[in-house]
Amino acid sequence: MPNQMNIAAGIDLGSNSFRLLIAEVKENHLIPLEKKLISVRLAQGLSRGGNLSDQAMCRAFDALSDFNLLLQKYNISSCRMCGTAALRNADNAALFISRATRITGCELTVLSGEEEALLSYQGAWGFPPGTDDNPRLYIDAGGGSTELVLDSHLDDSPCAISLNLGAVSVTEEFLLSDPPNPEELKKAAAHITRVLRQGFRILSFEKQNLTLLASGGTATALAALDLELEAYNEKLVQNHFLTSENLQRLEHRLTRLAAAERNRLPGLDKNRGEIIIAGLMIYQSIIDFIHAPGIIISDAGLLEGILLSGLKGDYCCFSR
Repeated sequence: MPNQMNIAAGIDLGSNSFRLLIAEVKENHLIPLEKKLISVRLAQGLSRGGNLSDQAMCRAFDALSDFNLLLQKYNISSCRMCGTAALRNADNAALFISRATRITGCELTVLSGEEEALLSYQGAWGFPPGTDDNPRLYIDAGGGSTELVLDSHLDDSPCAISLNLGAVSVTEEFLLSDPPNPEELKKAAAHITRVLRQGFRILSFEKQNLTLLASGGTATALAALDLELEAYNEKLVQNHFLTSENLQRLEHRLTRLAAAERNRLPGLDKNRGEIIIAGLMIYQSIIDFIHAPGIIISDAGLLEGILLSGLKGDYCCFSR
């Protein structure tokens, strides 16, 4: 077992998936030891009411119990656990937070939308996707929200916003048929465009020479499909350039498959196929608005940012 005094953990309680990362801290590097993802769908049904459902919480607590078994294998010196949109929006979040803390022994922090956006960007930037000096727009289209970070390189303070626009919520509100019909897709696209334009007005940027970056479950799943991976491979996904044309081809293909067929596609984690169309549409709408040729995908993001934020010192690089 690696040096027990230098092991850190990060836990991301997303609206769709829960993720755990345990890493060894060595000099200025973080060496992953354990990485686990469990599809929880914590936000399922949340758009129709103010509470997390009993079923969703049961799935969540089972996942956290699995995480705790892994945490117990190591003497963790730093553990940070963070919740996102589902816990920001749920009326019964306090009940969930108390139980989650008891299960894992880690304090649970519910991130603001802006905090989530910045941590996602900082985590992704641990693997710099390119070295150009163009301004960057970073996107993470999650299950319950979409985070945008504009880094203009003009100062040291990127501008971050969080939009109430997520793959789970869009799916539950608009894409009710299986597969979704053209009218549902049209209404979903109009809603996505309307919300994104509000966010773009806040960020206020020039479209020219803007580099698009993305991370998160939807982005990496789309990269895996574009690469036609039989099994997910983070090294191949990292820095993959997903072109606008290929994203359109994926949309044409996925919107003609039922959810069960999408879930069976190689390279996707469990149940990702149920919400991937909505997530894809968010990215396609952003690319169309920017008139960008495509988007650079990072395998790292919020999970890595959460772990890094729990450390003291300047750790900015993960070793693979």
